[in-house]
Amino acid sequence: MKMGIYLVMALLIGNSTFPEGETFQNILNHAREAYYDTGKYEECINAINQGIKNHPGDNAVVVGKSLLVSSYIKSGKYQEAKTLLDVLQREYPDSEERALWEYQKAYIDRKEGNYEASIEGFKRYLKECPEGERVPKALYNITRAYKGLHQYNLAIKYAEKLLKDYPDHNLAEVTELVLAGSLLGNKQYDEAAKKFKEYISKNKESKQLDLVYFSLGSCCGDPFSASEDKLRQALEYYNIVVKDFPDSVWAVSALTKIGMIYSRMKNYEQAIIYFNKYLELQDPRKRSGCDLYFLARFYEKNAEKEKAKNTFNRVIKNFPDSKWAQKAKKVLNEI
Repeated sequence: MKMGIYLVMALLIGNSTFPEGETFQNILNHAREAYYDTGKYEECINAINQGIKNHPGDNAVVVGKSLLVSSYIKSGKYQEAKTLLDVLQREYPDSEERALWEYQKAYIDRKEGNYEASIEGFKRYLKECPEGERVPKALYNITRAYKGLHQYNLAIKYAEKLLKDYPDHNLAEVTELVLAGSLLGNKQYDEAAKKFKEYISKNKESKQLDLVYFSLGSCCGDPFSASEDKLRQALEYYNIVVKDFPDSVWAVSALTKIGMIYSRMKNYEQAIIYFNKYLELQDPRKRSGCDLYFLARFYEKNAEKEKAKNTFNRVIKNFPDSKWAQKAKKVLNEI
C-alpha cells in the first residue's frame, strides 16, 4: 500500500511529527524506497528514528533498526552503527535479522582495520547463511581482510573461491585485482603478472589501470636484485603510468621507482631527474627524509659534490631525529 500523501509531504518539508494513523511499516517502506535506495542516508536515518519514536512497540521496528544500521554504515557513522548493533544483538538474540547484524558488524571491523575480528564475523555469517545473498560480499571482505593482514595465501584462497562460485557477480572484477595483488604480495611475480595482464585484456576501460600497470612494474621484482631484463620491463610499465596517467597518485610513486631503477643501472643523471620530479609532486607531509637522502647519494655518485652536501644538510635540517639524518651525517663526514 502506498503511503499517505500527508506522510510524504511531512517528510519532504522536514516536519518532525508524522500524521496520525500512519503505520511504522509505511514509514519504513518510504524511508527505504525514497531515501536509502537513492543514497539519501541522513534523511533515512531521520525518518526511521522519528518512526521508532512514534511506534516503539511495532513489530517492524527491529527491521527498521537494521536499516538504520545500514544507513549509519553508508554514512560512515561506524560508532553509531556499532552501538546500535550491540543493542540489537543483546535484546533480540533470536531475531531473523541476527545474521545480517553479524555481517554488518564484521564489515565495520574490516573498514576500521580490525581484520581478525572481521574475518571471524564473516565466517560466522557464512556458517549461518551458506546460501545467503551476502555470501559473495562476505567472501570478498574476508579476502580483503586477509590481504590486510598480509596473509596472502588465505587471501588467494578466498578470492579464488569467490571467482569460481560467483564468476558473474559484480564483485568479480575487483576481486581479480585483489587476487593479483595478493599473488604479488606473496612474491608469486609471474602468476601475479599473468593475472594483471588478464585484467587489462578484459577491462580496457577500467579506472584502475594506473594501479594495474604500476603493479606490473612491481611484478618485475625488487629493483636491488632484479635482472637487467626485468629492470627494463619495470621501466616500461612505470613509464606507462607516468605518461598515460599523469594525475594519478601511482604516477607520483612511479617516478621514485624509475629513479631507483636508473640508480641500479648506475645512470645517476636520470635517477636525479626522476627523483627531483618526484619530490616536486610529493605531498610534503608524507616526507620522511628517505627520498632526500637517496637524492643526495645520487648527486654524490654523479660527482656533484656540492649538491650532494647541500641535500644531505637538508635531510639533517628537516628531519633531525630520523635515521636518515644520522646516515646523512655519517656520509658527510666521509665526503
